[in-house]
Amino acid sequence: MMRRPAGCGQVKSPLGRELKGGGQQLTVVGVVATARPDGPNQPVKAELFFPYAQFATRGAFLVVEPKRDAASALAAVRRALREVDPQVPLAFVATMDERIGDVVALPRLYALLVGMFGAAAVGLAILGVYGVMAYAVAQRQREIGVRLALGAAPGTIRRLVLGQGGRLAALGVGVGLLGAIGVGRLLRTLLFQVGPIDPLVYGGVALLLAGMSLIACWLPARRAMRVDPLVAIREE
Repeated sequence: MMRRPAGCGQVKSPLGRELKGGGQQLTVVGVVATARPDGPNQPVKAELFFPYAQFATRGAFLVVEPKRDAASALAAVRRALREVDPQVPLAFVATMDERIGDVVALPRLYALLVGMFGAAAVGLAILGVYGVMAYAVAQRQREIGVRLALGAAPGTIRRLVLGQGGRLAALGVGVGLLGAIGVGRLLRTLLFQVGPIDPLVYGGVALLLAGMSLIACWLPARRAMRVDPLVAIREE
């Protein structure tokens, strides 16, 4: 049988077509769906499947879809195999989930490591934003005190601090997105069925970071709203 190439359009049916190769004439009797036996991140390649009677091998793989649990199916396969030939061993048994897990184990490890480093980076970034904004509020304490003494509402002070923090967050998110696009191209080989540039993912992460940055600015903004004008001016 032949494997259907990926991305093919409307083509004539290959069933019944003759193929010549290696001094043999072969007849196409079926077409199977696209698969990636070399790995999920490997390109699809054309393959031919031959009946075991024509091209016998020393070993074969048997795929079984059980109606009940896998243990019962395995016991039935062992009994059937003993009835056919007790000398034929059943060397390796695994479920499809286990096989897929083995194939994607390394990409999953990379994803886990990248996720851990990313979470650590987000935590450090939020702490950095909070530290910068807390320092900025402390440096502008006299200015905030004067504004409050002249009749500025606490909400105005809050918007002032949050606006400054929002501009810093927007600048950081913009620079981070540019860096993520560059790094994403380097990680292309670790991805499968996912592009290195996904607008939904980038947009969601940007909104998440912007929201967390504003939350980190909220505590310094609350502190600025509670500044006592007389104490702030007297300390200077």
